[in-house]
Amino acid sequence: MNRTADPATVSKVAIIILLIVALYVMAADFLNFRQARSIDPVATIDILDWPQPWGGYGWRHLAHDAGRRWRLDPTAAEHLILRVAERYPLDSRQWLDLARINIAGNAQPERIDALLQIARAVQPNQRETLWDAAQIALQAGNPTLAEQHLTEWLRQRPGDTERALFIGARWIDTPEQLIERLLPEGREYLEAAMAMAGRLQDTALADAVWARLRPSPAVDDRVFLDYIELLLDTGQSRTAARLWADREPGCGGGLFNGGFDRELGESLGLNWRLNGLPAGVRVERDSHHFHLGPASLAIHFNGKENVNLSAPWLRIPVEPGQSYRLNGYWSAEGLTTRALPYLLLSAEGARLRQRIEIPASAFEWQSWSLEFTAPEQSPVVQLMLRRDPTQAFDRNIAGRLWLDELSLQLVSISSIDSIAGDD
Repeated sequence: MNRTADPATVSKVAIIILLIVALYVMAADFLNFRQARSIDPVATIDILDWPQPWGGYGWRHLAHDAGRRWRLDPTAAEHLILRVAERYPLDSRQWLDLARINIAGNAQPERIDALLQIARAVQPNQRETLWDAAQIALQAGNPTLAEQHLTEWLRQRPGDTERALFIGARWIDTPEQLIERLLPEGREYLEAAMAMAGRLQDTALADAVWARLRPSPAVDDRVFLDYIELLLDTGQSRTAARLWADREPGCGGGLFNGGFDRELGESLGLNWRLNGLPAGVRVERDSHHFHLGPASLAIHFNGKENVNLSAPWLRIPVEPGQSYRLNGYWSAEGLTTRALPYLLLSAEGARLRQRIEIPASAFEWQSWSLEFTAPEQSPVVQLMLRRDPTQAFDRNIAGRLWLDELSLQLVSISSIDSIAGDD
């Protein structure tokens, strides 16, 4: 008479079997991984004491170790990595290691390209994979594939634009081609490239970036300010003034926003510079007190500091050798100390220093003017509000000073057009 197995007994046996299998898997993983970490040099999987046909951490450690030290035995390393890849195909590192091994073995370019494409496909968003794939593609003599990987690598982080362009310049000859072949679509990449051009004083790269910017940047756009700054630094003040005049018509010669019709903007380009203001000084656009609306520039001294002032200041494009008249208005209220502020005109890289003394500690709007000849070697002059510190008993300065309606006039006309003239 047949007896039917007790379901409870069957369940207990099944549970015991499963526990035994689970314990074996855990023990094999632990012991093989520990053994794999002690193996030196590159070895085969068969050396592991505990059979693991499903793979395991020990397998993966051996594969990664083989990838790091493949030069000791390229054939054994490739065999081991390929065997592990059958169990763990979604690990991009092993495909990159195989590509390196195949380069050393002078494999067919198609095979190397295929391995790199697999590495990218299995982990398409891993930046380290994309970067390594680009470097390996270069080693394999395939710059086109390297460019594809670099572009994808850059797509996730525009802040690395400079690094990508620096690498690409090793085989790409012109800035135009660098931008065309490496940069993803997006204005942020062009902005980063312009910032790089400014740091490196690379006018060719800056010009290439400028040519691609659509729509054309406005006067308060950072990429425009960076470009103007570079043009001024590299002696192209005429171009800088022309581009600025296109965006701010009605300027006073090469002096822009002299009537403070718009906000001050960033301290770059042909904007008023407020960087470097010392403690005890505040500068602002004043829409309540002015000589001619809508505003003036107000400088406030709080009376608590012996101020050493070298701002606000302004870069003014000029034509070397030309004569100019610089005009403006100012007024003051309650200025203390005998060391009063003054205006200083100087030239970048040349011997030009002319100053205009403030007439009194308090006065209503008065005009001032200054004539000068731009030095032959300097296409840019600087107008700066200065105040020198003093050791007198009344050294801490208080009060307010306003500037308004600054303009630049060409005194002598030469065969050269004015700096903000037509193309």
